[in-house]
Amino acid sequence: MPVKLIAIDVDGTLLDSTAQLPENNRRVLHEAAVHGIEIVLATGRSFHHTRELATQMPAQTVLILNNGSLVKDRTGLTLASHGLPAETARYIVNETRAAREG
Repeated sequence: MPVKLIAIDVDGTLLDSTAQLPENNRRVLHEAAVHGIEIVLATGRSFHHTRELATQMPAQTVLILNNGSLVKDRTGLTLASHGLPAETARYIVNETRAAREG
């Protein structure tokens, strides 16, 4: 069965220990894209902190960001978003404040 998609973690996997993209990794991902293989980067980072890396990826690269809560293309177009409901976020903030104060 041919490979159709490569999903790869960013920090410590795709990037080296200095948070740089090794030339060999960049080349291999571009070669894969030329052969029709979809590239997906997965990271806990925000788009803001992934933007520079995204510019080095093949055009059709998809980014899974913020620990899976946001999916964007490499230009920043949001493809899917799965944020916390406002009520849940407020509850977490209030409980955290109460724990710090108590």
